[in-house]
Amino acid sequence: MVIERMARRDELPYLQKRLDESDNEKVRLYVEVEHEGKKEIVPLAMVWVAEKDGVIKAMLGMRLIFQAEPLYVFPEVTDKSERRRCAILLPRIMEKWLADPTQNQTGIRSYFFVTLSRAWAKLAIHFGCQRIYSRHITLAKDL
Repeated sequence: MVIERMARRDELPYLQKRLDESDNEKVRLYVEVEHEGKKEIVPLAMVWVAEKDGVIKAMLGMRLIFQAEPLYVFPEVTDKSERRRCAILLPRIMEKWLADPTQNQTGIRSYFFVTLSRAWAKLAIHFGCQRIYSRHITLAKDL
């Protein structure tokens, strides 16, 4: 019989390894921090597992994340260099706020966005973003 449950902290390294070796979305499930002279696992996501006979058969991770879109430069901005400046400066100030715990007190330090533009995707990768979906189907549900 398959049972579902929350993953234990000590299972997170195994689950991270399995996720990293897969073609699935690339996310960090935990970080290791030094606490009182020993390493401690701090979860970055809620993770549920399905197990059968003590063997984990599947996992589902859920994390809080900001969706950064739309980035919309108004059509009346016709100067190409001004449009580019706007499009580059807005994500930079957003990232600055996101990374600063004195301003962003949510604890959420991640964001994603969806684009159909190869040029925007290349620019985002140049600025340190990474592609997280290999086949790009994005679904959402508000509860």
